[in-house]
Amino acid sequence: MITLFANKLNNKIPPPVVGLFCMVGMYLVSDAEFTFEIIRTLNFKLFVIAVLLGVAIALAGVISFRKASTTVNPLKPETASSLERVDL
Repeated sequence: MITLFANKLNNKIPPPVVGLFCMVGMYLVSDAEFTFEIIRTLNFKLFVIAVLLGVAIALAGVISFRKASTTVNPLKPETASSLERVDL
């Protein structure tokens, strides 16, 4: 059933919107009672590392797509000139 639902939504929801939903979900879960305490400075350092890692991966993907001269837009796969398959 999940596969059927996923196929209906294929290329319908832009990735930034999916990211926004995930961000809101994480914010709502952050107030849960079962959280554990991390030292504030360690928490901030982990946050910065996660953000930098995410930005680096996103930029690597965009650069790879630009080098291949293909589209970065996942909502219009028909405009792609080639399939870019690069592993991290």
